Amino acid sequence: MTDFGRRPTVLTASVQHGRVTINDFMTEGLATIDEVDLDKSILYMLGVDADDSMSNAAPGKLDFFSATRVRATRIDMFGTWVFGFQVVEFNCAIKSVQRGEDAFEAGEKSVEITITAVDKAKSILSHLGAEDASSWPLRVTFSLELTNSTTITARRNQSGDAVGFGYELLEFT
Repeated sequence: MTDFGRRPTVLTASVQHGRVTINDFMTEGLATIDEVDLDKSILYMLGVDADDSMSNAAPGKLDFFSATRVRATRIDMFGTWVFGFQVVEFNCAIKSVQRGEDAFEAGEKSVEITITAVDKAKSILSHLGAEDASSWPLRVTFSLELTNSTTITARRNQSGDAVGFGYELLEFT
């Protein structure tokens, strides 16, 4: 019998796709998922569909409400919004998961977030959406970057109103 060495392990324990609906005159919605280990899972926002053309320009945010629920939030209360999401629960060794929220103050073009040190070569950074009280779409477009092992930098090209946003950082062993 030939020994082919160590067999590769399956990277993911589960992948779940879903949608969260926030109904008219509400600012929050919840979707139920199969239970996941939050220390080994990451949430991906897959877009937002809003039925109100006068809706706030910001797409809203997603987060884990619990190990069995995903929450969507928004500032605007008008129209029905549907958020697409994906939850990936990893089967391999996860060293750390850091989740948080921060914000651009009015007029600010960059925000530096101090995090617990990670190995950049073994980390995944995920954007979980934004909330903005303005009506200008360009004021909510921004990017996130894992600048170094202890800093996430959020940048936008146009200063504007205050914008809150969510992020998630997963580090493998």
